[in-house]
Amino acid sequence: MRGKDIRKQYKTAATAEFPDQSRLLLICVNKTIEWPNLPLLDAVRYSWVLSPERAANAEYVLAVAHGLILGVYVAELPWMAANKSNFPDISEDQGNWGNQKGRYGFHGHEAPKNIRDRYCGKRVPDQWRNHGAPIRYVHF
Repeated sequence: MRGKDIRKQYKTAATAEFPDQSRLLLICVNKTIEWPNLPLLDAVRYSWVLSPERAANAEYVLAVAHGLILGVYVAELPWMAANKSNFPDISEDQGNWGNQKGRYGFHGHEAPKNIRDRYCGKRVPDQWRNHGAPIRYVHF
């Protein structure tokens, strides 16, 4: 899905509710979503500057583009350094192996359908949007 399509869908989408007890990690994939043939899971799981200890507390990782939640994932622990030995399945184009110091990623899978239905295709609530950083920790 391209940025212009996402922004169009955003205009009519309902706003997601983030229950107080939920611990969600929102990752903005505005740039990587535009890569052709890149699965959404790869766009969200790899190469982020974050605290791996803090990220490990997330129940779900939400892939967000232009304010719209596109996917929900469960990260298998631990979060790992973004290097070729930890992510051999990441393509050379995406890998950028010489420039990954201090970056982390996760292996994971889609969240259960009932969780995906709760969040996917919905807007990020205003208080959690536009913070200038690609990583947002919700309720932790």
